[in-house]
Amino acid sequence: MNAMSIGAAIMLAVVGGAQTLKQVKTDKDASKPEYRKVDTSNFTIEVPAGWAVSDETPWGSRDIRPSVESKVVTAASMSSMSGPGLGRQSWDRLYDTSLYFITRYDRQGKMKATPYALAKSRRGFETCSWDMTDADGKVVQRHVILKHTNGNILALSVKIPSDASAKERQQLDRMFAHMVDTAVVK
Repeated sequence: MNAMSIGAAIMLAVVGGAQTLKQVKTDKDASKPEYRKVDTSNFTIEVPAGWAVSDETPWGSRDIRPSVESKVVTAASMSSMSGPGLGRQSWDRLYDTSLYFITRYDRQGKMKATPYALAKSRRGFETCSWDMTDADGKVVQRHVILKHTNGNILALSVKIPSDASAKERQQLDRMFAHMVDTAVVK
């Protein structure tokens, strides 16, 4: 993939991808969501039941959005973007490229990135994670890139509305953490 393709893929993962969404049955108790497996040729993740997952764009991006019945703030969303072979780049390069597109499409120009942190996922993949905060210092996006030893990457993100309540933020954080914890990069 060339730099333009990488940039386009990251942009779509950040600002949203395809709009064709598949609905599934919703969870009755939003405080303890049920999850369903999404298995693709590039990765496997678990998303909250009742959330719609779009078809993959040509750049490997998918939107993950709550249904009205899922009892989650509807302005929230998650996304995934797979990148075959992109993991051969350094974490600095992946982070900088991601930030370029995240901040480029920040219409108000008020989001700030936290420094990234390196770790291992529960499934043993190397990870690079960081948050984006608004002008008030509230986290409005969380990003995690997982890297397979074969060089493939999976970028996951969650968008949290700045007006979300503390309870809604905790719920979205738990759902996103579950998605990251269950992610398998192929």
